[in-house]
Amino acid sequence: MNVNEKIKALRTEMKRIGVQAYIIPSTDAHLSEYVATHWQGRAYLSGFTGSAGTLVVTETESGLWTDGRYFIQAERQLAGSGITLYKMGQEGVIDFPQFIVDQMPQGGCLAFDGRMVSGALGSQLEAMLARKQAQILSTEDIVDLIWKDRPGLSEAKAVLLEERYSGRATAQKLEELRAVMRQEGAESLLISTLDDLAWLFKLRGDDVLYNPVVLAYGCVTLEKAVLYLNPRKLSESDRQALSALNIEIKDYDTFLGDVAALTAQTVWADPQKLNYAILRAIPRHCRRIEKTNPIVL
Repeated sequence: MNVNEKIKALRTEMKRIGVQAYIIPSTDAHLSEYVATHWQGRAYLSGFTGSAGTLVVTETESGLWTDGRYFIQAERQLAGSGITLYKMGQEGVIDFPQFIVDQMPQGGCLAFDGRMVSGALGSQLEAMLARKQAQILSTEDIVDLIWKDRPGLSEAKAVLLEERYSGRATAQKLEELRAVMRQEGAESLLISTLDDLAWLFKLRGDDVLYNPVVLAYGCVTLEKAVLYLNPRKLSESDRQALSALNIEIKDYDTFLGDVAALTAQTVWADPQKLNYAILRAIPRHCRRIEKTNPIVL
């Protein structure tokens, strides 16, 4: 299919589901800028291959927002597609959240894959669409319905760095992290950013081209840590090394279910670093600390 046919197919699915606007970001479930091929739905649908940009499709309009690094490239790649280029940061150019609100009919519905949108952006859209009494549907990966030969997730092996390369032992990093958690009164910390996980667990991999990261999630409590990834990625010796640090290995796909089952009373959940689906999965009884993920510091 060419780009026009893909957008038409997307609108057909939107109509079937009953949504008036759909967002396709450039990110993956970890809000990365550089992503594995599996997550490159925006490039697949629009033909624009830059690392940053957001595609929005409504019943009658489609637009792509990108920054000044990509204006020339986007103009060339979007030519003839029917997708309007919105040059971010230029005077008079509307941003895509306001575009969605303007296009949204009263009582309409916006959809996106909640794994691909930050918690902060999801909350912003909720607030902005409230004036239109519009709903948000965050469980639909419509791209997957259209992208018939979509690549699967990487099966590349992961390794643990030796301490002589990483500088500090994982045990020491966990100890320092838990000290900050105690200061803030947090019983659990949710982690999804791949570079943060790489640093904390000395984890390296080949899941994203030119980036030494592994597709994974993490949850650190005051007593233990859980690393969620494809278990086949790790050697038996690396598994044992993590187990010795009281780090449990669980399957990548079980993370959201475990978040929904959290028993902790206070959860550190950075809305800039966690996706909308994760934040929505946190049980209502949990008090949230919505501060910058302490690993960043």
